[in-house]
Parts: sequence; structure tokens; C-alpha cells
Amino acid sequence: MRLINFVSFYVGWVACVAGAGRGRTMLGPVVVAALLALQLLLRPHAAREALLILVVGVLGWTVDTTQALLGVFSFGTTSPVPWLCPLWLVAVWMMFATTLTASMRWLNGRSAVAALFGAAGGPLSYYYGLRLGAIEFNTNIVITLVTLAVVWAAVMPVLVWLARAFVPNASGDVPTPAPAATLS
Repeated sequence: MRLINFVSFYVGWVACVAGAGRGRTMLGPVVVAALLALQLLLRPHAAREALLILVVGVLGWTVDTTQALLGVFSFGTTSPVPWLCPLWLVAVWMMFATTLTASMRWLNGRSAVAALFGAAGGPLSYYYGLRLGAIEFNTNIVITLVTLAVVWAAVMPVLVWLARAFVPNASGDVPTPAPAATLS
């Protein structure tokens, strides 16, 4: 399951980012919709997973729209409004949500590791988005990457916490049995 999840995320990310960089902004969301459907079919807690995916999508839209409004980066022609997070990037966030309870569930309970992982991985993802033409950095590349590292160091532990809150059993937690009913 973890390997399927990892490969699915990678395929979805490439479809979204490379598609946007080539002017095909709907390619990624269509691919991600199919991959999300596959992921949810394979999950024992599909309804909880779906809710997590939606929440992470909204959170991602908010985080990236805010960063674009603050001038960290822009979406150029991949969005009707250069500071408004486009659908293809929301799809990336939604696909990323599936990794939190599968291929990256090892981060559960490790906030410091999640922060370090976010500080390294988040900026790399946006850097490759820049290289593929999906986004544009509005300031010096070093300043932008440092800003992204700070943002992702804060966001990643929150995402891991959300995954555990929405889908505790998928995070490796053992459910606590309900107390037995007693007659007095």
C-alpha cells in the first residue's frame, strides 16, 4: 500500500506541475481525481480519508494563496489571477494528504522530524515547480527558498497532526477498546 501511495503521489505531482508548466492546467487535476479515487478504494477508512483530503486541500489553497499575496511567488499564467492558488496546486495538496496516512505515516508523533522534513522537502517541491515553469519566484531565489522552508517547517507538523486526528487507525495507533458495560 505504501509503495502504491508513493508512486501515485509522484505521478499526480508530475501531472499537475509539468502539466501546468506546459499550459495544460487541467491535466493534473484530472489525473489526481482518478488517483484519489483509487487511493480511497484501497483505504479502510475512506470517509475519514476523504475528509482529510478536503481539509488539506483547503489548507493548502490558503497557505499558497497567502504566500502569493505576500509576494513569495506567483502562479503566472497557470492561474486566472497570479496570486490565487490554482486548481492544479490544490490537487497536489490533496494528493499529498494521502501520503500522510500511508507512505509518510512514519512521521506520526515525530513533530521535530516532520518540521525538518517539511523544511527540506517543501522548498524542493516549489523549486522544481519553478524549473518546470508552473510557478514564478518573485524575489531572490535564496530568500524564497528560506521563506518556503520556514512555512513548511510550520505546516508539516500540522498536517501530520491532522492526519492522526482524522484517521487515527491509519497512523499506526491502536484503538482503545470501549469499557465493558456493567450492571449495578
